[in-house]
Amino acid sequence: MALVHCPVCNKRNSDKAKACQHCNTPFDGDQEAMARQKRIRKIKQQASLTTHSFAALTMIVGAITLYFWGLETPSPERAMTAYSLGVVGSIWYMVSRVRLFLSKRSS
Repeated sequence: MALVHCPVCNKRNSDKAKACQHCNTPFDGDQEAMARQKRIRKIKQQASLTTHSFAALTMIVGAITLYFWGLETPSPERAMTAYSLGVVGSIWYMVSRVRLFLSKRSS
């Protein structure tokens, strides 16, 4: 018994299986249905990465708002919180955008 990769979810399955145990894609040879499911999975992945990018941008905007709230000099705790949110949001945004770029490039 050999292990083969599902063309849709890319998880390992037995070569004797009639369908993928993870995504239930039949291995009966219907190439059009398998290609359609693969496209749908790719679109969902790209939508998820885009949502992550927007969430990271929201975190960055929140950090800027927290720092400048009330136009007064922020307390050290508030400043550190704003810096931390900004750094985490920036890193998260960059990672999400790189993953999205690589995802679109591979398709």
